[in-house]
Amino acid sequence: MAKDQALTSSYLEFNESAHELWRSVKFPKEHIEVFNTNTGKLKRKIFPHGNKCNVFKRLDNGNIWIQDEDFGFKLIDKNGKLLKKIAEPGVGRKVGADMIACNSSFCPISFYGDMVLTTGYIIFLPKKKYQIDNYKKWGVLRAIDMDQKTTYYGVIPKSSINSFYGGLNSFSSTENNGKIVVAPMFSNEIQMIDVAKKKTKMFVAPTKYDKLIKPIGNLKDYQSFTLGQANKHFTSNYALIGLVYDKYRDVYYRFVRHPGNSIPMRCSIAVMDNTFRTLFYYDIPYDYSPGRYFVDKDGLLIANNNKYLKDNSKLIFDRFTLIKN
Repeated sequence: MAKDQALTSSYLEFNESAHELWRSVKFPKEHIEVFNTNTGKLKRKIFPHGNKCNVFKRLDNGNIWIQDEDFGFKLIDKNGKLLKKIAEPGVGRKVGADMIACNSSFCPISFYGDMVLTTGYIIFLPKKKYQIDNYKKWGVLRAIDMDQKTTYYGVIPKSSINSFYGGLNSFSSTENNGKIVVAPMFSNEIQMIDVAKKKTKMFVAPTKYDKLIKPIGNLKDYQSFTLGQANKHFTSNYALIGLVYDKYRDVYYRFVRHPGNSIPMRCSIAVMDNTFRTLFYYDIPYDYSPGRYFVDKDGLLIANNNKYLKDNSKLIFDRFTLIKN
């Protein structure tokens, strides 16, 4: 296993008040690591029940919600002991579902009342009958309550009703003042969702990459596509892989993955104002892992993959700051 794969597969959560950075690690055994951001040292490891650790959310009482891509959600205590399980019907790789959990820092878990809010991939598997009506009613944000009932928010983007984007058919999310902002990987159709009021506001956020993202075909033809063809389509296209809100500077960072198979991947950032108007673009050097980031009061920090390969006992971040002209 290449050293950088552990970093590439991890989810990060920054706890500013506690001066901690939490990350999930997939290899060689799934667990959570907690780092002190002042010293850079590893404080402890948490091995969750069932050895499954994907996207997670730490609660104020010390418990942790974990999204399991094969099941749904699990609540564990600070030592990894299982406290509760919530299955998400129709989601998961093992059941051959159309929807699978996201394992990216661009798909954080949020909460409203007793509901867990999540985005992720909507992928139609080969040789499985596609139900257009199901797709239309899913929405882009899923809320699962403690009784395992799912409620959908937002709407499926118009650009994907007839066209299929394969592995690009994914949605990232970020939180802004209690609202969930959801962005597709394949288009500029952004939605700001107020779960409390059950309202969705639509935005068009153009970038110079929009016309470079092509569908693999139309949905009716999907049955003839192989996974190999879908993977080739994924790596040969641009992808708007993540949207991140910076509350300190009131801007959004839209991460863009360029075509190719390189690790680390070539990426750019479209910096947008609070109305999703692109202010400027920045090309991220190859040394960085764009999905491994966090935001603090001083700027956007991105993991330096090159430094990590030289010493994988440390997580090393470089800070990127906005400079006013």
